[in-house]
Amino acid sequence: TGGCFNHQKENELVSEILESIRKHTGLTRIPGTILPSPAKSKDEIQRYYDSGIQALGFSMEIWDEK
Repeated sequence: TGGCFNHQKENELVSEILESIRKHTGLTRIPGTILPSPAKSKDEIQRYYDSGIQALGFSMEIWDEK
């Protein structure tokens, strides 16, 4: 979703999708990787992980620490 939503909305939407997949499949960890917008805090990263995704990646070429 990179860039489609503000950070909070993106995190909420992706977490809801992952939680729904876990609920319907019974999986603890969902195979695959998500590539969200760069995280603004460790809490955002933790929420994605807690939602059950197996891997998380960020496109470093768009990471701007300004």
